[in-house]
Amino acid sequence: MITDDLVGAAMRVAVGLALALAWAQVAAADTLWGFTNFPHDLTAEAASQIHALTVPRSTLYAQHMDQCVPWAEVLSGDPFPDWLQNDLAEIRAYRQPHQTMYVAVTPTQNDRRTLAEACGPDEDDTRRMPRELRNRTLDDPVVMAAYLAYVRRIADALSPTFMNIGIEMSELALRWPDEWPAFATLFRRTVDGMRASHPGVKMGMELVLQSIIAPRVGDMVRPDAEYGDWIGISFYPYGGAFGEVFGAPPLPAPPGEWREPFAFLAQWTDHPLAIAETGYATANTRIEDAGGINFPGNPDRQRAFLRDLVAEADARRWLFVVWFVPADYTRLYERLAATGAGAEWMKIWMHTGLFDASLTPKPALSDWPVAALTAVREADSTLRCTTPGSTIAAVSAPGGGPATEWTVRYGGAWEFCSTPASGFAGARGLAVLAASDPAEYLMIAVDEADGDRFVWFARVDTAWKRVELAFSDAAPAVGTAGDGQLDPGAIVAVTFGEGGGADGARGSRTIRVGTPEPLR
Repeated sequence: MITDDLVGAAMRVAVGLALALAWAQVAAADTLWGFTNFPHDLTAEAASQIHALTVPRSTLYAQHMDQCVPWAEVLSGDPFPDWLQNDLAEIRAYRQPHQTMYVAVTPTQNDRRTLAEACGPDEDDTRRMPRELRNRTLDDPVVMAAYLAYVRRIADALSPTFMNIGIEMSELALRWPDEWPAFATLFRRTVDGMRASHPGVKMGMELVLQSIIAPRVGDMVRPDAEYGDWIGISFYPYGGAFGEVFGAPPLPAPPGEWREPFAFLAQWTDHPLAIAETGYATANTRIEDAGGINFPGNPDRQRAFLRDLVAEADARRWLFVVWFVPADYTRLYERLAATGAGAEWMKIWMHTGLFDASLTPKPALSDWPVAALTAVREADSTLRCTTPGSTIAAVSAPGGGPATEWTVRYGGAWEFCSTPASGFAGARGLAVLAASDPAEYLMIAVDEADGDRFVWFARVDTAWKRVELAFSDAAPAVGTAGDGQLDPGAIVAVTFGEGGGADGARGSRTIRVGTPEPLR
């Protein structure tokens, strides 16, 4: 006999799967946008100030790690140096549930050729290279085994969705082409190893766009780059003269200096692409290296470049874009230079921020595609919404507990809001007080640290009610990273989704939610 309970259960599963697929399709169609959190000043407050600017404006958390590699600890299996462990913990703390994690590491120094220096016991120090790695090539079996172990440990620490394991490695093919095969072997071996141990992490390498325009470089690196899951691109069009010094082809005058490379990239590969680092300067800069190189900058050109960047990302369905420098770091450079530590090449990106050195927005920021997320905090309840049409306000739930009122103004797309969550280990589900005007279905999902998402679809009435959801009824979201198994102890966030706009609804809807809690 078909009962209402069976019909309801079937509907929940069907709708949950449909929503999971819809959510995955939305995620796949939308380019993720983020910054690195490079500081603007050499002060204790600088990191938190930068994160306060970038996190609300980012759907991607980008971590760029090219300082050193803890070779000795990787070989021995010992813990990483304390400073590196602290850095990794800080990254985990700063990253918010609405952000996808992207991590870039590399086996080489900044010359993109020499084996990366070994991390020392202090952040600003290095140590002598372990004996086992001295004078070894990138494709030496010991180097490859050590690098794979390092990449795995970073993946375990940060749970990235995207991982770049070779920063700007096209420069090796540009300047020392005979050595490219050694890196290609290392790259393929590392990708194979990660696919075996961390299949949910999408692996790639990063190439400099200006360099691969040269046929001898682009043709050489493409087969190996396409062996990964995606290809990262580094592109600073105002710095074309710097690339020419090393043999890259010249770029035309603006706006052709970015439009023509974008056109080249569109026909160079049909592999998934991401802009792993980019930016444009707003002030002229000159360095005296290589006989003197000028880097022209202009606020209007920065804005024109960003507008075209957004349009290209949308048209080409790039995976993500990283604007490397959030704020001009004039003060940081001046402090370093005063101590003799400020290398002149650091000037190249000094004025590429979307905020100036005083953290005042530049004109181009208005074209950044992620509007600052609205957030409200009352007690331990925080809701972050990823759409500019949503507004939220603090209210009280029945009984006086903290709650959030979320007003959705339909704009033709899904709307999402997330809140951090923890303490679900051993629970059989989650419960949350909720109300909706008008009464309608609401998508509720849990996000795990490894990237998995599990979804329900619950009807919420105009009057407050306690919504109880069993983990056994949750549907896995299609296309998310992770092992596909719901682990209550791994839950880091609860996300609410409203799909009326995507279905053509007009007007608005007001949703009220309390703090999600474990259902025992």
